[in-house]
Amino acid sequence: MREKMGRRVYQVALTREGEPWTLLLTKDRACLRPTGFGPLGEDHLILFPDLHHAVIPAMEALVEHFVLAWLR
Repeated sequence: MREKMGRRVYQVALTREGEPWTLLLTKDRACLRPTGFGPLGEDHLILFPDLHHAVIPAMEALVEHFVLAWLR
């Protein structure tokens, strides 16, 4: 939807440790087109392919990083 609105959406796949995902994305995850991170003020879709319904420190750190950028 954001792309249809003309926004660029950066897409990133990470491991549960917060490192770049290097394996093949399969099933529902195959729709992701990893681009890497863009400017913090832009839209991002961040996927943790090996994470199933849990919050992890790497995720919390990313959220904090982006929220602080938005508040500046």
